[in-house]
This record gives sequence, structure tokens and C-alpha cells, in this order.
Amino acid sequence: MNKVFIVLALVFAVSCADGPLFDVYQFLDQEVNGEGVPITTEICMEETKFKILKTAINPSEIIKGQDINIKVQGQALVDLTMKNLNLVTKYNGADIFTDNKDQGGKAVPTGDKFVYQYTASVPTFTPAGEWDIYLKLENDDDEVVSCLKAHFTMP
Repeated sequence: MNKVFIVLALVFAVSCADGPLFDVYQFLDQEVNGEGVPITTEICMEETKFKILKTAINPSEIIKGQDINIKVQGQALVDLTMKNLNLVTKYNGADIFTDNKDQGGKAVPTGDKFVYQYTASVPTFTPAGEWDIYLKLENDDDEVVSCLKAHFTMP
């Protein structure tokens, strides 16, 4: 009975969208915990007050049902007070999830390094499609001082 309700709720949610969120048949055919999917990263802001120096993604590929950690090290180009890490997840170009992680108001003087990271669970039911995760670092003036985009295509 619960499975029928979940399938009906899924079909209803998809039918109410402006366009198809994902292909239900492709979703139902996907393997759980199959091979990993490569992730690429790119800086998504040209003029910043925080220069990204290194990124580390663990594991290096997205695997359904496993957590992923994105870690970024950078350097303050001006005196900064780190307030918030804003995360925006897009699926096929549409925003589907946002989250905020307090950065504790840490003061980072010009030239000093700062590390931020985000860990997320990757559901076993992650649908096929284009995924973008934006990590936007904000200062105490609510100004975005750095942006990193992680991208993967789930088969």
C-alpha cells in the first residue's frame, strides 16, 4: 500500500510541473549503488574577494546512496568576516534545494587562508539528468565573496 502511494505521489508531482522533472521510466530502470559518476568543478564568479586555491571532493565520483564532501581552500584578497555558506542545488537547470551553513563570523585578514566544506547525502533514488551544486561563500555584509560550481550528469 505504501509503495502504491509513493508511486502515485511521484506521478502527481511530475504531472504538476511545468515540464517533466525527469523520465520516470529511466528513473525506475536505474541501478542503485552502481558505478560512480565524475564530478567537475569550476569557479562561477569572476571578480571575488576570496580566491579559491584548492578544491577536494571525496569521493571523487558521485555514488548513489553515499555521502559526498566538497572542501574548498582559498585566500582572502581583502579583510573578510565569513558569515555563511549558501548552497543551491539545481536539477536540469531548476533550483530544487537550498541550504545555509553558518561560518561562525570568522575574521580572515587579507592574505590569510580559509577552508570551508559541505557534506551532503546522495539519495539512492537520485534521478538521471544534469546536476549543478553552487557553493557561495558570504561575508558579514551578506555579499557573495566566492562561488564554486560542482557539476555531474547522472545517467
